[in-house]
Amino acid sequence: MQEKQRQVYDLLEITNRQFNECNALYHAAAQRCGLSDAAFWTLYALVTSCEPLTQNRIAADWGIPKQTLNSAVAAMVKKGLLALCPGKGAHSGKIVTLTAEGRALAERTVVPVIAAEEKAIRWNPSDVNLRFEVGENCKKLGDMKALDEALDATHPYVRGAAGMAKFHREKAFYLVETGNYELAAAYLVFSTVFENSNLVGSELMYLKRECGADFTGMTVDEAATILERSGEAYLPDEGTLAALSSIIGIALEHDDAQTATRAAIDLYELTGDEDVKQLAMRLMGDDEGEQ
Repeated sequence: MQEKQRQVYDLLEITNRQFNECNALYHAAAQRCGLSDAAFWTLYALVTSCEPLTQNRIAADWGIPKQTLNSAVAAMVKKGLLALCPGKGAHSGKIVTLTAEGRALAERTVVPVIAAEEKAIRWNPSDVNLRFEVGENCKKLGDMKALDEALDATHPYVRGAAGMAKFHREKAFYLVETGNYELAAAYLVFSTVFENSNLVGSELMYLKRECGADFTGMTVDEAATILERSGEAYLPDEGTLAALSSIIGIALEHDDAQTATRAAIDLYELTGDEDVKQLAMRLMGDDEGEQ
């Protein structure tokens, strides 16, 4: 019983710590934008909402004290950033809307924050796994077109070598099922750039034995030529590589060696860049030294 209670307390501690860390991050973001917390969340709510919002609704949805929210809105109305319009119905309250100047401010402040959030969610490993699971469900249903679409939609979200190898093997499965054996073999062979797997040899033997297509001698260079000629996605997403580089720089600026190391390892696995490898090794050494 005591052990279970200890586990509950540990989980609560982790959850509350993460909650406080998130609050601190958003507070720092608001400060960097020159906004109060209430002004920041008002702009955020107005940018992300698909329906009209009243002051009461914003206060309730975002956990902002009504007086604090009303003061922030009044100040922003005075600056010409917001406008208050009559709502429908006698008790609906006034609708808060962005003026042209307010929308321009939101584009400079909260919109980049939202973009960063979307990027973080996009690279959540569980999110990538869920996307692969969508493809697995398409396989079970025998819907090959949907499988191919799901894989193409997953590709930009993959940030590690194991994920890229899996992407290639899944594309190969689709191509075998649709009869494009050469391109399937090319995907299988090129997957070894990211991860060696016994599955590749087994699948190539299957093509030879069951389909009469012998590609067991295909080299990585030959596979790359075939994939390039096909126009199919097979290299890591350029946006992902650029973002990983940015993450390394930002993490180093904030002395976050752990995040920088993870991003450097991912970048090296995807590119094979020796300079990035050396950086990752140095960061791992620094991290062990601090411990």
